[in-house]
Amino acid sequence: MASCRPPRSVGVVAAAGQPAALEAGCRAVEALTRHGLRVLVEPHTAELLECPALSAEQLYHDSDVVVVFGGDGLVISALRAAAGSDTPVVGVNFGTFGFLAEIPAEAVDEGLDALAAGRYEIERRLMVEAAVGGGEWHPAANDVAVKAADPAHTLELCVHADGELIAEFPADGLVVATPTGSTAYSLSAGGPVVTPEVPAILLTPLLPHTLATRPLVLSAATEITVELVGPHSQAVVSVDGKVNLPMHAGASLVVRRSASEMLLARFRKSAFFDSLRGKLRWGKPK
Repeated sequence: MASCRPPRSVGVVAAAGQPAALEAGCRAVEALTRHGLRVLVEPHTAELLECPALSAEQLYHDSDVVVVFGGDGLVISALRAAAGSDTPVVGVNFGTFGFLAEIPAEAVDEGLDALAAGRYEIERRLMVEAAVGGGEWHPAANDVAVKAADPAHTLELCVHADGELIAEFPADGLVVATPTGSTAYSLSAGGPVVTPEVPAILLTPLLPHTLATRPLVLSAATEITVELVGPHSQAVVSVDGKVNLPMHAGASLVVRRSASEMLLARFRKSAFFDSLRGKLRWGKPK
């Protein structure tokens, strides 16, 4: 992780449907302004404060760091939006789980003070990107999931790594995850937990119809190709649960490491393992 100098401009993004998050975002704008920082605000928070708002593109481009008030889903959206601008993101947890949120909701003031003073480091994490049938590339912070369009039907999947056949198998789908995504959908499907600094891509089958098909960890440099086998197969490719793309029989999904990275502002080096113990209840309960 790389240390930082104090920011001069801070972006604020708050979950639109959560009054507590919006209220905290408004208080943060006032607190950061008292620190002498330029504060850039997204539209929903700006409306409450009756101040000018910036577009998402401007916000992430012009901010030295962006503070997100919401749950993991909003943090993931912010990381995706910030990836091309090389702007770090820090989350304040107003969700139910908050695995990616660095600051607890009850410790907003302390977190903002540390941020304004530059007492944080930047953690870089790899992202992947996905394209279906040679179409547009979509960035993913957590995962790319292939699922049957009709839950009653099973998919026949053929998976290659750098053009080399890995396996062909029937399953309800497949999750291609980053190390960050290893604690999300992939984990619920039986995949391993991978620490964020490990340069890897995970393949986790969804309910495979064979005992021999198990999760697989590959080098991050590997390009994954997933093909739908069978004339009647229909699937949906979900990118971070935000973008859903149709995939028809004979089409190919390609997932590869993205040139962009996601940047997280971190106050504690042990944050990942603290989250494993505290939020995933990893290890012996106290």
